[in-house]
Order: sequence, then C-alpha cells, then structure tokens
Amino acid sequence: MTPTVSVIMCTYNAERYISEAIESILAQTYTDFEFIIWDDGSTDNTKTIVESFNDERIRYFYHENTGLGMALKLACAQAKGKYIARMDSDDICFPQRFEKQVGFLNTHEQYVLVSSSVYYIDQEGDILGRTFACSDDKVLKNILTTATTMIVHPMAMMRKQAYIEAGGYQPVKKNEDLILWSRLARYGKFHNIPEPLGKYRLLPTSLDHAHNPYENIIKAFCVKIIKDQNIQLEDIEQFNNLYQYSKKDIQKSQLQYKKSKQEIIYKLLAKIIKKEYAEKLIINTKNLYYKIKLTDAKNSAN
Repeated sequence: MTPTVSVIMCTYNAERYISEAIESILAQTYTDFEFIIWDDGSTDNTKTIVESFNDERIRYFYHENTGLGMALKLACAQAKGKYIARMDSDDICFPQRFEKQVGFLNTHEQYVLVSSSVYYIDQEGDILGRTFACSDDKVLKNILTTATTMIVHPMAMMRKQAYIEAGGYQPVKKNEDLILWSRLARYGKFHNIPEPLGKYRLLPTSLDHAHNPYENIIKAFCVKIIKDQNIQLEDIEQFNNLYQYSKKDIQKSQLQYKKSKQEIIYKLLAKIIKKEYAEKLIINTKNLYYKIKLTDAKNSAN
C-alpha cells in the first residue's frame, strides 16, 4: 500500500541524537508514512541504532559519503508518497506535526510547501528560544532572494510532484534547501504554520554559525543555479569545489543564543492576551513589515 507521506532523514555520524529524532517520527499521531533513513557514510554506531528500531515503516539505506545535497537527492528518489517530509537526525518533531501539515496541504491545493515555527534547543536539549515564522506566501518567496530563508528545512513538507517538476535537490555541498525552495516557488504557494511543531538543535559545530569569507561568491553561484532550469554539471562541480576550498578559511564563531525582540514582546503579550493571539499578532506584524520592505525595494528599483 502506497503511503501518503515519505519522511526523508539523511544522517552522518549522529549517534548522539538520532534515537530521539527517530522516536519523535514514530510517535506521530498521523501514521500513514514511510520513513527513509539515508546514512551518508557514517563511521559511528548510527546503523546499529537505526536497526534497533523494529518498525516496518523504516527503510534504511547506507551509501558512501556524498554530502547532504546529493544524499537528499538519492533519498528522495526512493520516496513513494504524495508528500515529502524532511527531518534531520539531531532535531525533534512534536507528535502532531504530520497531522497538521498533511491537513493543511490536503485542504490547500494551491500550496506546494508548508513548514512551521520551531523551538531552538542546545546540545543537551534545553530550550533556548523560538522562532515566529512569517506565513505570507509573497514574503516567504521574496525573502529567498536575499538568501535568508524563513523556511526551517527539517520541518518542511512538500508535494512530491512539485518537487520533481522543480528538479529536486541539487548535489551541492551548501544551500541545498535555499536552491530548492527558490525553484519550487514557481509551482505553488508556501506557508508556515505559526505554532512550533518541533525543536531545532543549534550546535557549535554547524557551518551555519560560522563566517565564510567566500560567501558572496558562493551566493552568486546559488543564484545562477536557481535561475538555470538546465543546470550544467560544471556549475555544480565549480560550486562544490569552491565551497570545499573555502571551508579551511571559515572562521568559527562561538554559539551564543540571544533572545530576539520578538520573543521578549511575545512573553509580555502572553501575560495580557491568550498565547495564540500574541503569536498571531507578532507573525502578522512581521508579514506586514516585510511586505512594506519589499514594496519599498520595488519602488526604489523603479
């Protein structure tokens, strides 16, 4: 029987966190899914941990290390479901994540992607703060042009047909999500569910929390790949070579989480009005702010 959702988790040496990530998927209230775990050449106990779970929905694949972009491309090629749900091996989903995301896509045919707000957690799983993800389609799509995505990758669920039409993940070493979202935007609308549907782990070792001196050049290649429907392998190779070369010059910054103004305002508002109203007020204000910003940018260009 074909599942409605294909859950894609790519992992590499994640033995410390992967059990909790898998458990959060298997505990979903929505159960019509297959769970593809793509091991990108792990050298730790990842395989043993995955095989300890006795659940027929799990499909485990081991492949030599290729990097996340290619691993996601290969894993998604195995997907049988109508929807593709992303998940990382160090993050955690709340039980109703799939139920709410499938419900949204089932009732909003014009949307091709839905994600959500998240709680940030540290290495030990303690909550550091949260996001208030914009929900407006135009805001989400235009924000992508600044290479600042408001779509949390491991919380995203997308229509597989739109994913295929957009060309799927590209075998790049960096920004594989930004490139896919930008290409997927041609095929339908985007949405973020306001409430956090999971926990996103911030780690000091993540390259997302580092300064890359070649970032502007890398972004230029991203734009080229995003705009080119017929991507040349030479472009991908040049992109990956540049990224690999630049890694040695990356300046690691110590991970220090500082609560945003949005979180501070939310905490104050939640004492006065219901939490869900405070959440909506902040997100609607953010939607309006970015809409005005985009309009100003458009007027300046004209």
